[in-house]
Amino acid sequence: LGSHGRIAAVGSTVAPQKNDIVIDADGGIVTPGLIDAHTHAGLVEDGFHDDRDYNETSAPITPHVRALDGFKPTDIALWEAAQSGVTTVYVTPGSANVFGGIGAVVKTYGRSFSDRVLIAESGMKMATGENPKRVYGQQGKMPATRMGIAALFRETFSVARDYMAAKTAAAKRKDRNAKPFEIDLRKEAVARVLNGELVARCHSHRAVDMLAFMRIADEYGIRFVFEHATEAIEILDELAAAKIPVI
Repeated sequence: LGSHGRIAAVGSTVAPQKNDIVIDADGGIVTPGLIDAHTHAGLVEDGFHDDRDYNETSAPITPHVRALDGFKPTDIALWEAAQSGVTTVYVTPGSANVFGGIGAVVKTYGRSFSDRVLIAESGMKMATGENPKRVYGQQGKMPATRMGIAALFRETFSVARDYMAAKTAAAKRKDRNAKPFEIDLRKEAVARVLNGELVARCHSHRAVDMLAFMRIADEYGIRFVFEHATEAIEILDELAAAKIPVI
């Protein structure tokens, strides 16, 4: 191992440099570290299931919450993953909300918390279909239908787009006595999806939900991937033609 704990060279004839750490892997099997592209590990701990922090179910639109703020590096599931060769994970908010929040890319092992964090803010979790319908429909709130979910997507994106335009206009104003522009963290987070900084990571199982989200994403010009995509087999032609990544 060389600097920063990374593998510098492999082979029986390699000459170690000063301060290198030599590992004898004779008889072992060495593979690249595996990456789990979708997990809630660290947000709901093994053995502490009632202390769950992956679904902020107080409202269907919570784009400004961050998985990293609820991440528990002591979760035994992370240690088990590291032992099994999973070295990196994408920790994501859950699928209760239409806009669920911002995920993070972390290592499953590290000497300190800061060592583990690769990308503190990565991707915006969104969800379609049965989960938002169930969570909020049972509360007598919108969305209770797939139509309601689609409407909330469009409304949230449209409001954020108007917010961005107003923020730009406010920055150009010359009037020093004008009221300062009021920052809205929800709209700021959605704006990061609209400007391409954050990729939308859309939880979808059914083909009808994927097709609806594809229409919405096209209307607002956002980048996205589908998480789960259980019925992708039914719309392979559409997914392939649009080159949609699937996790």
